[in-house]
Amino acid sequence: MKWVGERELWFATGAGSRKVGQIESNASVEVCFHNKEWSHVRLSGQASTTKDDAARREFWGMVKELGDYFSGPTDPDFTLVKIVVERIEYMSAGAHEYRTHDF
Repeated sequence: MKWVGERELWFATGAGSRKVGQIESNASVEVCFHNKEWSHVRLSGQASTTKDDAARREFWGMVKELGDYFSGPTDPDFTLVKIVVERIEYMSAGAHEYRTHDF
């Protein structure tokens, strides 16, 4: 996974993964992360997938661990997911309300 620019979160997946079909059916997504103290962030936005060779080569150069899952940037299974973030919500551990930033 890689944050790109101001509003994009990119990550890799397999072409046959369930999430590819889900994104094609409904591009509205949410991704959540938390740490061991349960502070957490929620990113929501619009997702798309691509197998654009230039984008895959660029991403391959940024994320070295991809070699553990794909044979190279032209692997037919290597698919990119791009999320254009529309909202970020953050809550610190022990807090009771989200802080929100809309783009």
